[in-house]
Amino acid sequence: MPDNSLWTSSGEFYTDKNGTLDLSKTAPSSGSYKDADEMGIIYSMTTVRVKNKSLPQSIKDVPQNRSYTINFTFTIGSDIFTESIKRYYCTDDVLCKDVDSKMLKGRFFVKNDTIKHPAVIVLSGSDGRIEKAQSIAQCLSMEGFAALAVCYFGMDGVSPSLEKIPLEIVENAIRYLKAESSVDKNKIGIYGRSKGGEMALEAASIFSDIRFIAVTSPSCITYAGLTEKSLNSKFSSWSYKGKELPCKHFKFIDTLPMIIKMMPWQMNNTFIIVLIYSFLPGNALFCEDFRMFVKCALSLSSWQNKARWCKL
Repeated sequence: MPDNSLWTSSGEFYTDKNGTLDLSKTAPSSGSYKDADEMGIIYSMTTVRVKNKSLPQSIKDVPQNRSYTINFTFTIGSDIFTESIKRYYCTDDVLCKDVDSKMLKGRFFVKNDTIKHPAVIVLSGSDGRIEKAQSIAQCLSMEGFAALAVCYFGMDGVSPSLEKIPLEIVENAIRYLKAESSVDKNKIGIYGRSKGGEMALEAASIFSDIRFIAVTSPSCITYAGLTEKSLNSKFSSWSYKGKELPCKHFKFIDTLPMIIKMMPWQMNNTFIIVLIYSFLPGNALFCEDFRMFVKCALSLSSWQNKARWCKL
């Protein structure tokens, strides 16, 4: 895997009476995923080792990571077999250009041919930087797009935090693509994931040169930004022409899901929510006292989905 990180997954299967195994039809009897899926052994991988090292701050120093290797180990009875395959984000026939100007930081990927390609501006999420946007751009280039992975915060030359990010970054990306001879200037779109989806929607509402848009897990509204320490910011995530875009500022109630995920207790999340609500102004529990409520919550938490509780 890229940067020497190690991911792993597993599955135990039974063949049919002919000794045949079809992963698209056969679910594992145990392992890292449950349902029959020919790609299950791939998408269920989780990290077991991550190589810790300082991340490069300049675009030119970020590795392209065009491929990664998957090692398979098959155990059949007492016999053990191994096989390795290489999977590609993009192959060597895809050209790469670093874009490292004062107005735009990114990487451009396009097939090395003479065709005019539809183009996509690629924006990653609140982790910032360029690595994830780059992987998506590489995959899109293999499907015939000219793809520009854009870094909009978190590296040299751009904001260190997700605060007041100028939408002019997207405007400059459009200008860059229009100047590229490999790009069909009438077919420029934008893709964003998570916070990048929010940025893509904002940009598409302003820049008419964006002819198509695709987003995954976008925000339904524009939220405030995040500081360098990933804390809630008092500023908007985005700006245009020097002015902050209107946004919804975070409140404590908005951070509850994140707080719950960080809690160490193996308590049913529903009751953790109720427990925290009990400390919020204006909320009262229909229990005799706090001790009784905790006893009730701990007891009912073992019921999992069958749990029932009194409403607030």
